[in-house]
Amino acid sequence: MKYEKSGPGFGANLQALRQRRGMSQEELAEVMGVSRQSVSKWETGTAYPEMQTILTLCDHFDVALDVLLRGDVSRTMAEDRADYNRFMDRFSKAVAGGVGLILFGVGLLALLEGLRALLGWPDYMQNVGAAVLLLFILCAVTLFVVFGIQEETFREKNPVIEPFYTQAELDQFSARQIWLIAAPVAVILGDVVLLVLLGDWMEQLGLDAFLMAGFLWILAGAVTTLVWTGMQEDKYDIPKYNLENTPEFKHKEAVIGVICAVIMLLATAAYIALSARDGSWGSSWWVFAVGGIGCGIAAIMVNAVYDRKIKARTKSDQED
Repeated sequence: MKYEKSGPGFGANLQALRQRRGMSQEELAEVMGVSRQSVSKWETGTAYPEMQTILTLCDHFDVALDVLLRGDVSRTMAEDRADYNRFMDRFSKAVAGGVGLILFGVGLLALLEGLRALLGWPDYMQNVGAAVLLLFILCAVTLFVVFGIQEETFREKNPVIEPFYTQAELDQFSARQIWLIAAPVAVILGDVVLLVLLGDWMEQLGLDAFLMAGFLWILAGAVTTLVWTGMQEDKYDIPKYNLENTPEFKHKEAVIGVICAVIMLLATAAYIALSARDGSWGSSWWVFAVGGIGCGIAAIMVNAVYDRKIKARTKSDQED
């Protein structure tokens, strides 16, 4: 059984996979149900196993058949020298957890308000609920700040990461991602349906605050999952990570930040002016909605301009 090869070949690939797993020839032979001499012959290229055995080896080492037979597994076994995977896992959990904490805190505030109304607690208990919410927000902001600084430091130390995820790992995440997105979206939609169906009834019973608390807690779990999934998708997209560390991309982000800051400052000034003129601080909220839309439009325009520059530079580098 012979194969045309473009890489080191089956024997060298098998040896590299075995050594990376820290397995001896005897251990691999025991797993495959063959003799150590058979494994030795496979690695030296003096003999080849049957096709079913090769497929079993592919499953055992989680490698594609074509790569094992004709490719170079060393390219798919690049080491994560910067500990990128572990750091990005911690970072995504921290950010997603922070988002979940804020929503959970709002739900807890709703629960305390419901208990205050139901049990006749004094009005000052409102301050307790607000303090609890602020505590959750403080924890979330702490996570954002600490891990945001850590991410910036990590990017400065490791502006370029050599791709090391195997195709099997990428395919496995893609298969999971479908459910990690579909399930939370379904939960959110079901949560909204329950809120609509039970809202009037629970309000008549004076238990609408409890319904809102449950709604927010379910929403917190679903949104946390969605945020984590999105960040995991970015984790596996190493070329995108490398692109984000280029000077052009960093300058683009800085420009968007400055423009949005100016827009929101103008919106705040307009809100204060309109509210002072009308004597009502609750009727001019729409100014901030307009400011948010303006930030979105500005971000789209800046992204379009800089993305063309980045793509042109990338194309030029590839041609060189």
